[in-house]
Amino acid sequence: FQLGSTETKVTGLRAVLTAKRPVLEQRAKDSAKLLLEVRHETEETERVEVTVAKEAAVVEAKAQEVHRVRMEAQQQLSAAMPRLDAAIDALDSLSKSDISEIASFAAPPPGVRTVMEAVCLLLGEPTSWESARRLLGQPGFIKTLRNYPRDDIPPVTLRKLSRYTSDEGMSHDAVRRANAATMSLASWVHAIENYSKVASDVRPLQERVSELSTQLDAANSALEAKRRDLDTIRGEVARLVEKCEADAAAKVELEREITVAAERLTRAQQIIDGVSSEGERWASEVASMRERQDAVLGDSLLACGMLAYLAPFDGAWRARLLREWAGVVDANRVPRSSSFSVDAVFSSPSQVRQWELQGLPVDEVSVQNAIFTTASQVRQW
Repeated sequence: FQLGSTETKVTGLRAVLTAKRPVLEQRAKDSAKLLLEVRHETEETERVEVTVAKEAAVVEAKAQEVHRVRMEAQQQLSAAMPRLDAAIDALDSLSKSDISEIASFAAPPPGVRTVMEAVCLLLGEPTSWESARRLLGQPGFIKTLRNYPRDDIPPVTLRKLSRYTSDEGMSHDAVRRANAATMSLASWVHAIENYSKVASDVRPLQERVSELSTQLDAANSALEAKRRDLDTIRGEVARLVEKCEADAAAKVELEREITVAAERLTRAQQIIDGVSSEGERWASEVASMRERQDAVLGDSLLACGMLAYLAPFDGAWRARLLREWAGVVDANRVPRSSSFSVDAVFSSPSQVRQWELQGLPVDEVSVQNAIFTTASQVRQW
């Protein structure tokens, strides 16, 4: 028996009665109006169905256009990624000695200077050799290039960058002749510029996708609202038709349901009144039993150990050994009661009370001695 479940059922039965009694009273008044309502709702259903079909076609067309433009933008960006990925991967080929070699130039060759000034420009540093050497000396220099925010480069920076990348000194052959280690950095600069150009070309498409997606979301919301309206109207029509076909039978059935619900409510309330006072005690006992069940293995192990070995010891030694044993039990993840006591395993509060009435001191050691004595006798028998 579940007290909470019964209370929930009582609440539900009350709600049923509250809802159905007014319906029963109103049914007798509304019978004459049902046919007109059915006719009106049927016409409304047909009108909304036409509207929904038209709007669904519009939404489908918008969805296809969004997909087409999004795929076009993605394809253009994807075309630029292999070159950029290759340039980024090439950065990993630069060793510390390569970077040190580049930074060691007191007066770098033109190709090296051009490449490093372009790198400084992209990283927002002064375009000077001194600034370039500081960048090269930073421990996370290559990581900074790998994680460069390529989608957020200001247009003014890109315009300045084109003056470097169009310079003959940044051509593949020129950089290779100047310093081979600088070629990976030059490839990275060119790849960043190429990606930015593609991204700039794609940006109108992305903006178009965003605009179309907003329109599509609005159209979908409007369409879903119309569909919900249509479902509501269809449900109303079905309900009205059913009422027209079986109004008399439904009235009788409703009366029967109200009677049954009232009887069930009365019986359930009687049950609740009879057992509600026991609910808290049952819950407490169940929780206590579950805790003891979970800890039975560890508690039994400790209790048996005390019974077998600790009887000769005084209270202090018993407590010390018990703490050590409990630590071993916990270390091996054996469940036990957090407040373990041997009297909880081998005796009961009523037994301890009986011993007290017979003159036994009720301190912990005395109770343990009594348990050891009685439990040992049982084991011998």
